[in-house]
Amino acid sequence: MEVTIRWNQPPDNGDPITKYTVYQRTTKDNGLLGDWNKLYEINDPLEREAILQLVKGKEYEFVVTATNKFGESLKEKGKIKKIVVLGGMYMQGFLVAILNVFAAKEPLSYSTLQVNYN
Repeated sequence: MEVTIRWNQPPDNGDPITKYTVYQRTTKDNGLLGDWNKLYEINDPLEREAILQLVKGKEYEFVVTATNKFGESLKEKGKIKKIVVLGGMYMQGFLVAILNVFAAKEPLSYSTLQVNYN
């Protein structure tokens, strides 16, 4: 299942953003979270989306960090988004994905998650 995530430009804290990095981790069978895996480094700061391949029945967490001359932003708990892929089915030639998307209680403009499923 293909999912597109998009995010808004965060505050740059005094220096332009030079890249974004998209990380993913999954919940293991024992319920513990795996390590963060770097999926993408996006060196064009105007590009703020990534296409992900997800598997039915899996639980994923994603976070996007921004980098400028001061370094990479932190993978803060409030920025992490969780996606649980419950399933998908084909209806009239289209894949209808059934997802649960969990976001932070206080949405942050630079970590907004938009899911489009194909």
